[in-house]
Amino acid sequence: MSKKLIAGIIIIVVVVGGLIGFSIARRPAAKAKTIDENQKENGYPVSLETLRNGDIDQFVSLTGKISALDKQVITSKVGGKVARVNVREGEPVRAGQVLVELESEDYVNALRSAESNLKQARAQLQTGITDKKNAVISNDVTVKNAKASVKGAEQALELAKKPFKTHEIIQAENAVNSAKQQLEKAKADEARYKALCDKGAVSRSDYESMSLAAVLAQNTYDSAVEAYENLKDQGRQESIVQAEQALEMAKQNLRSAEANAQAVVMKDDTIRVLQTSVDIAKTAVDTAQYNLSNTKIVSKINGVLSTRTVEPGQTIGAGSSLGEVVSDTQLFYLADLSEVDVRNVKQGQLVDVTLDAVPGRVFTGHVAAIYPVADSATRMFPVRVVLENDAKIRSGMFAKGKVETGQHTNVLLVPNGALVRADGDVAVFKAVEDGTKAQKILVEVVSADDLNSEVRVLTGSLKAGDSIVVNGKDSLSDESKIYIDKK
Repeated sequence: MSKKLIAGIIIIVVVVGGLIGFSIARRPAAKAKTIDENQKENGYPVSLETLRNGDIDQFVSLTGKISALDKQVITSKVGGKVARVNVREGEPVRAGQVLVELESEDYVNALRSAESNLKQARAQLQTGITDKKNAVISNDVTVKNAKASVKGAEQALELAKKPFKTHEIIQAENAVNSAKQQLEKAKADEARYKALCDKGAVSRSDYESMSLAAVLAQNTYDSAVEAYENLKDQGRQESIVQAEQALEMAKQNLRSAEANAQAVVMKDDTIRVLQTSVDIAKTAVDTAQYNLSNTKIVSKINGVLSTRTVEPGQTIGAGSSLGEVVSDTQLFYLADLSEVDVRNVKQGQLVDVTLDAVPGRVFTGHVAAIYPVADSATRMFPVRVVLENDAKIRSGMFAKGKVETGQHTNVLLVPNGALVRADGDVAVFKAVEDGTKAQKILVEVVSADDLNSEVRVLTGSLKAGDSIVVNGKDSLSDESKIYIDKK
């Protein structure tokens, strides 16, 4: 062969080989199977456990959020600016401890003003009482004296109305008596001389002299009597008028004194008004003292400050919530029981309680109360579980409790690790066909303890001696292939 022919053949072989290699390179490689596909085809590795009959304690579950049996919502009774907050969340507090302090200057000034007003009101009241007392004493004396004056005037009037002799009247009376004696003597002389004249023993002129003397004596006597009567009547009338005037004046003075006494009685109204002013001022002082004392907000109980919602410098109003103190001496939680379970739980029963926040510990509580009426919405009966005091238990933790209500004997027990819960169903996988397939059996848990559950079979069959899957169950479905994992 010529060299050209050989070279052409070589070129053709190279090109064809390249095309074949390119074609092979572009051809997709065979897809590798996934682990799940391999397990579906060849089986899932599992471990089995043989079911048995046995005894199991029957429990009722009691779960709920822990709360303090005694707690205090810290509120402010007055408004103001926060000066200090003395406790932080989680810190212990004691009853009477000051938690929050408000600025108190305004309340101190208000108290001082109220105390000043009270002092002034009390002084005014005391002045009013003293004035009334003095007025009562003065008016009593005045009324007494006025009454005595009236009585004296009345007695003077009575005396004025009775005849009485003055010096002039006595002289006039004496003149009448003397004139009467002279008249009687003159008349006797006249009669004697008349008899003598008739006998002629005396002259007629002597008789007429005696008769004239008798007339003069009569005139003198009449004048004396008239003068006496005039003097007597004139003096008595003037005395009566003067006595009546004095009596009227005394009565006017008495009326004036009694009116003044009545005015003193009316001072009682003024005293009552002043006393009311004192009472109002005292109330204002009490209110100011109360407000000032409430600028220091204290805890009423021993416990722990669980929440704090206020900081220094913040302005708050009366009634504002500042936080909460919970008592750490006794905690409880409320759980709900169905109408079936509630009849099996008794007040006073012990409750074993676990807390997610404190793993590995079992706390002791007891059923303190079972509410007699079910919730209208849930038809569940509230049950209060009180926990024994423990420093690790805090309000707000979630508690899981169980209370023993009896024991079931010789029942089918399923390990808790074999139960599969999904979509509201509970199932186990039973090994069938010589342990090469898993059959899904739906069950209902009747009761359970920490290791096993008593179940009621809903679909299929399950009995003591059957083997069920305890490890590797989560990937299984009904009729899944399985094999025993011997690792």
